[in-house]
Amino acid sequence: MPRALGLTTYSSVLLPDEAAGGGGTWEFVMHGPDGHGYKNKVQFLEIQKPHYIRYKHCGDGEGDPDVDFEARITLEAVGAGTNMTFEQVFPSREELEKADKKYMAVEGGKQHVAKFGRYLETLKQRILYDRT
Repeated sequence: MPRALGLTTYSSVLLPDEAAGGGGTWEFVMHGPDGHGYKNKVQFLEIQKPHYIRYKHCGDGEGDPDVDFEARITLEAVGAGTNMTFEQVFPSREELEKADKKYMAVEGGKQHVAKFGRYLETLKQRILYDRT
């Protein structure tokens, strides 16, 4: 899963105490092209397997709630494929503008979806290969 997260030029590393699930928390570090590690922590609020995840971004995982937003990921079967909707929900325009200025929230959301799509494509190729 770490290869599916974050900005295009970033890599992510899960911290050992991850607990993904409804109500659980997940901590990870995104490593930027500058070599800096950016800690992140999310709390899963709702998971409806296999089509819906809602989580709250809890900042850096060290008590600094620098970022305040929820994310919603919806997967919907369409024909032979799947549509994914990724929403970032901010409590105010000011919070969105702050997160966008400091962390590229809008562009980051777009890159996150694109990176996740590429990751899913590798899984699809692996499944097709395993069937042959």
